[in-house]
Amino acid sequence: MHTDPKDPYNYPARDTLPNVRNAHNKHCALCSPYRDWGCLYENDDSWEIWQVLNSSPKGLAQLRWMKAANLAPHFDVSSADNHLPLCGDHADVLRPGKIVLCPALEDLDVMIEFEENDWNRRVQDSEVAVHESSRRVPSLKELSGYFHCLWLGPQPNNVPNLRGLDVSFTEVGQPGADDEHEQTFPQQVLFEEEIRMVPNVRLPTVQPATETSDALARLDHGLLLNPPNKPSMWRLNPYACLTHALGFVNGAYIPADMLYRAYDRKKKCYVPDVVPLRVLNPLDEYEWRLLKLRRLYSRTASDLQLQRNAKDKS
Repeated sequence: MHTDPKDPYNYPARDTLPNVRNAHNKHCALCSPYRDWGCLYENDDSWEIWQVLNSSPKGLAQLRWMKAANLAPHFDVSSADNHLPLCGDHADVLRPGKIVLCPALEDLDVMIEFEENDWNRRVQDSEVAVHESSRRVPSLKELSGYFHCLWLGPQPNNVPNLRGLDVSFTEVGQPGADDEHEQTFPQQVLFEEEIRMVPNVRLPTVQPATETSDALARLDHGLLLNPPNKPSMWRLNPYACLTHALGFVNGAYIPADMLYRAYDRKKKCYVPDVVPLRVLNPLDEYEWRLLKLRRLYSRTASDLQLQRNAKDKS
């Protein structure tokens, strides 16, 4: 269990721990399943159960917003789908929000379209009183089930590898500084595809070079934690992750320069072999969707009544 005194609210109920660990096969949810140092062995205490929303004042305020918006009315900080088992290194980057888990872009688009259609339904359905007209949201069966890692910076140099990716960093600083690690500003991160295939992982996609642009890699590293057609394997509440991510976007940060090398399994070498591809970090695409959802989901019964009144006058 994590016992950092600077984070006193992250204490899941003890009876949730075995269930969460077993649901993830006693492994860190972000580590490669093939790597011993990422595993959660029975006798290993260097791990913690991370809560997406915890019982801190901020976490409870986020929970109240979720319930007021009717995103997950029965969800609570003690819910099983509010927990992930993490090794200590991955907990050290998720806890302060250096890496944030967020529903995939296509799931955010599904939520936006669904909410806009549902709001129109509630406006038109004047037979139902506004206080009885509840918001509906997409079920987990209607979502992809992938959670993507949003990279906010800077990262500590000791961030461990992620599932499906080998990760290495430079230190943040001026080039040429006398230090055991290379220093750059902004920070540089190199992602290399793992040689072994890892199931249920989305890796960065390579966009070939054109006449007007160089080849790029798009950083959409995602983990399948909620297989849509397998409810018994749903592990994480996407609306809790959305709410958590909203607490970190639209802030002041300098994103790292990112590079990526894919692995050619036929030639058994990295492609390109020498020069990594520059990575297109889609932070802005996530940010505007998250902020739009916050605005949409923050509409209240009073807003609904105003919309109905405007409709009746037109």
